[in-house]
Amino acid sequence: MFEEFSKTFESAFRVFFIIWVSFWGVINIINLLYTYATFDLSANNDLVAWFINAVGQVITVTLGIFLLFIMANVPARIRKGKKIGNTSLITTLAVCYYLIANILNIGAVLITNPDDAARNLVFQTAWLLPSIVLMIIHILYVSNLSTYNNSLAASN
Repeated sequence: MFEEFSKTFESAFRVFFIIWVSFWGVINIINLLYTYATFDLSANNDLVAWFINAVGQVITVTLGIFLLFIMANVPARIRKGKKIGNTSLITTLAVCYYLIANILNIGAVLITNPDDAARNLVFQTAWLLPSIVLMIIHILYVSNLSTYNNSLAASN
């Protein structure tokens, strides 16, 4: 998609991603703490659904922070003219970051409430579309970094 490295796209997406990870990280941590504080096994809550969602939120926050630190290192490497060697790792982590919580949440709904699965599945899968759109933009970011790597190799 990118014929030349776009520093503007790299900078703009990195700033957007920092804001995104910070915002959703805080929301996920607050949600996790709230569900932990209000969980009542005697109130017919399902421990399995709560546990699966908690694991998904913890994994999402962890991957987001990890991606944030990797992406924070990119401008320094570009300034020094060094190759960015972990583009495939960034792509893999981005796919996991955007999809893991949604897929675990859908699985928790299907496992714990099979009677209302069809109704709940519609609402749970509605969260997949924004995640997929952001994931595609993140993959374009990595494609832009790969273009930088290729132009760096061509200039040497």
